[in-house]
Amino acid sequence: MVEKTRQIQKEVFKLDLETFKLLTENSFDIISILRNDGVIIYESNAVQKILGHEPKERIGQIIFQFIHPDDLEYVKEEFSTLNEGTKKGIFRIQHKNGDLIWIESIGKKFESATIKNGVIINSRDISDRIEKEKELLIREKKYRELINHSPDILYKFSNKRGGLFYSTRIKEILGFEPEELIENPFIWNQSIHPDDREMVQKAIEDHTKGSHYNIDYRIKTKAGKWIWINDYFMHKYVDEDEIIIEGHASDITERKKMAEKLSENEDRLSKVMLASNDGTWDWNLLTNEVYFDSQYYKMVGYDVDAFPHSLYEFQKRIHPDDVNYVMNEAQKHLDGESDRFRVEFRFKHKNGHWHWVMGRGVIVERGENDTPIRFIGTHTDINKRKNAEIALLKSEQKFKALVNNTADGLLILHPKNGVEYVSPSYLKILGYKEETELGRSIENIAYLIHPDEREIVFQNIYTAIENKEDQISYVFRVKHKSGNYIWRRDKATFEYNENGEYQRSYVVCSDITKEVKQKQLLDQRKNYLVALNQGSNIFNDGEFNTQLKQFVEVIGKVSNASRAYVFKNHKDPSGQLLMSQIAEHTAPGINPEIDNPELQNLSYTEIFPRWLKHLQKNDIISGKVAEFPTSERKILDPQDIKAILIIPIMVGNEFWGFIGFDNCENDREWQYAEIEYLKASAEKISNRIKEDRKKNILKKKNKELEQVNATKDRFISILSHDLRGPFNSILGLAELLAENIDEYDKDKIKEFADAIYETSNETFVLLSNLLEWSRIQRDKASFNPGKLALLNVADKSIKPLRQAASDKNIEIEIKIKNNIELEADEVMLNTIIRNLVNNAIKFTPENGLVILSAEKTNSIIKIHITDTGVGMEEETIKSLFKLDKTRTTRGTKGEKGTGFGLLLCKEFVDKHKGSIHVESELGKGTNFKISLPLKQISAE
Repeated sequence: MVEKTRQIQKEVFKLDLETFKLLTENSFDIISILRNDGVIIYESNAVQKILGHEPKERIGQIIFQFIHPDDLEYVKEEFSTLNEGTKKGIFRIQHKNGDLIWIESIGKKFESATIKNGVIINSRDISDRIEKEKELLIREKKYRELINHSPDILYKFSNKRGGLFYSTRIKEILGFEPEELIENPFIWNQSIHPDDREMVQKAIEDHTKGSHYNIDYRIKTKAGKWIWINDYFMHKYVDEDEIIIEGHASDITERKKMAEKLSENEDRLSKVMLASNDGTWDWNLLTNEVYFDSQYYKMVGYDVDAFPHSLYEFQKRIHPDDVNYVMNEAQKHLDGESDRFRVEFRFKHKNGHWHWVMGRGVIVERGENDTPIRFIGTHTDINKRKNAEIALLKSEQKFKALVNNTADGLLILHPKNGVEYVSPSYLKILGYKEETELGRSIENIAYLIHPDEREIVFQNIYTAIENKEDQISYVFRVKHKSGNYIWRRDKATFEYNENGEYQRSYVVCSDITKEVKQKQLLDQRKNYLVALNQGSNIFNDGEFNTQLKQFVEVIGKVSNASRAYVFKNHKDPSGQLLMSQIAEHTAPGINPEIDNPELQNLSYTEIFPRWLKHLQKNDIISGKVAEFPTSERKILDPQDIKAILIIPIMVGNEFWGFIGFDNCENDREWQYAEIEYLKASAEKISNRIKEDRKKNILKKKNKELEQVNATKDRFISILSHDLRGPFNSILGLAELLAENIDEYDKDKIKEFADAIYETSNETFVLLSNLLEWSRIQRDKASFNPGKLALLNVADKSIKPLRQAASDKNIEIEIKIKNNIELEADEVMLNTIIRNLVNNAIKFTPENGLVILSAEKTNSIIKIHITDTGVGMEEETIKSLFKLDKTRTTRGTKGEKGTGFGLLLCKEFVDKHKGSIHVESELGKGTNFKISLPLKQISAE
């Protein structure tokens, strides 16, 4: 029985599962089954249509990874509370293509035979609905903004329920918040003026649906003030006893007041016309008849009705030059081109002169099609005023001609009215074309005065007015339209009334910029010349670096620079040109940069290639730093430099360095005249360097002369001693041999011959070295470098010395690789090696060792000649390579020497731009090290 029950349950479950799949797979919504940790177990086919995923792609994924980050916290919180019941939510989820989809989901706990603590969620795409809701909100917002920005009160009103809606404008007009009137429905009705309330009520109750009303009435504001409003409304709804109207009301209080004033003015005008001396006229446009009142005739000397009442009679009495103008202006008004007719013209007086009158008029009546049919107006006697104006105009023309033809400007100031007049010359001085550009207020005039002088200028003016002075003169700077300041001299004349009260100022203004600048240039020239003269005195005596610092301080002060400094050029080991700061002056408040490590060893090519290009040509660098290249500003901006001037210091054709000037206060640049004076400062430094170099050259020449004299003395000493001795020996031996040759046996004769040969050979070597050294000193020795194999040269050099080495049982070992090559003069290189190896043999005892080796680097070859000889003490080492200190030293078997071989080696090494030095210790041998340039090296 139990087994049968289980079988039935399986069949039912299978049937339920098939039914569930049938329902979910055909659903337009996504049906998802999740574990309680959010892992997706099952999703229906709709997930592909809505989110772009195949159902199997999301199986095993956590649902939260697809939720928009801004909605994730909300979704997780709702998910965690599903055990409390069904939950509904709206959130964004990411489509497979990256788009965001708005989803509305309903979820609840779910359990089955196979799933415990699961969750089933039904999800629907509501993106279109969300977009429509957004559009609706935008429209609603725009509608509300339109209502709230309307100048009128928009409202909806029921005679039974009171106010149903009011726009926010009601707060500004009546002082009520819209909510106040809605909560207290009939405040509006109660606020209407009692005299107008019946009219308003009657208009509301005239409830023909769709009817319009436009009425004016008074209403009391919340503050208790009566105002006029214009109320335009329409009946929108009528149902038995309830009437609903919609309308808009505007505040017309000011318009009403103006209407009342107009009415008062019209009444007043009618009374004024009775008391005035003006004449009136009335023109019938249909008949061209013109009525003239009695005053009209009297104004021009006629009796009443002295000329007919017609347009023709009026026209023929107008001045011929004015008649067209008068009639054209009348026609403009008749055609609607002008609101009123107003003309000033000359009318013929009875006595024959021309009388100035002002005619004014307006159309007062129109016929069919709005055609004017009646035109009335007045004539006013303006003869005295016009004649006065003409006289004034002539006077003003003369005044303007005078003012306009002077370079000085004229300014008239009134304490209340401000600027009453400015002349064209005044505007021109300041760079303006129109008076409107300058403004009419005294504040505008004051603003143009330089801030440093504004207060003192006005203080002087106020003091002069307080003391009732007639005139005052002052000089100050004023801003030109271009933004630059110019110098001006103003002479102000003050006007007072009979009570001594100040009335106005008449100011004559002169542009004295050229005059001031000329004086400044003269003062500047004087200051620079004094400074340069002082600089010359500084450079007269003393140590150069100390003098340079003092000189830079003097020039820095006179130039008004924030900093003045000198940079000196030098090169790094690779030959790259660098600069380093060596002197500086700073103005008060400016940070010094002399100890700034970033201003030492600066590379021209890396940072200032543009500078190097110009400075090497003796051109300056000048300008605003803001306009410099970025690479340069990286160094200049941290020093707060706004403008800079760099002047090269040229010593002959050599670019030695530069003197520089910084402006850290503003970007004012140095002018041409200043630059020329500052160039002179660079020339002063250049001349000082040249003087130093001349002194050094003189010292060097003196030293060389001393060396030449010493050389000459030593040379003569050698000739007189080192050559005379050997020759005396040779002569003595030869003399003995010649006198006793018959008595000596063959061995004795050979002994004498060997001695003569040995002495002759040593003397010949000495004489050859002397002659070669002498040729080098006179720069007569030829120098013919070529590519040489070092091993071959060494073998040739040593070959003649092997016998001497063999006699002393000394081994000569060559440790030179056979493929080392260098560029050298073969004769000189042979002489160097031969002399040094010969010395090594001479000073090495029997059974010793002499080693000739070589090593190379990237650019040089080092040759070592090492022996196991007697060595040298420190004093002997110091005397080597110096002719005046060279001493004759005998070898280990009494071999003679003069030291000339080493001198010759030194000269030949120098010729190759190489170096030679010695390492030696008494009793422990000697090592001569020679370094020669290596231009080409074959592979080892």
